[in-house]
Amino acid sequence: MAKEYREIITLSNGEKREIKRWQTMSGEIEHVIDVKTGWYWSAYSFRDCIKKLEEYLKSPKSIIIKVHFENGDYLVTKFNGTMTEASEYYIGKKFQLGLYEDSKTLATKVEYIE
Repeated sequence: MAKEYREIITLSNGEKREIKRWQTMSGEIEHVIDVKTGWYWSAYSFRDCIKKLEEYLKSPKSIIIKVHFENGDYLVTKFNGTMTEASEYYIGKKFQLGLYEDSKTLATKVEYIE
């Protein structure tokens, strides 16, 4: 079995991340797990793994939000973006929550759930 070890690396943006890393028994494939997010990648070189980790960390993540409407209804949903982007997308716009076109109601607030 390959030996796993942890180390702190510094990404190109200066951020420090704790990772777990190991190689296959043949030494051909490098495996990396970001301890904080659980992100995993395998590649032929450690540098390629870290490059993929940096790409992953820069990509938009899903957040779970609660959107409040003026009629008292609310909606809990995933959103691929930031809270600012979610607020810009929902607040001040009307959305159809029911089955009928005339059931559109104005979004008034966006709350971060996780």
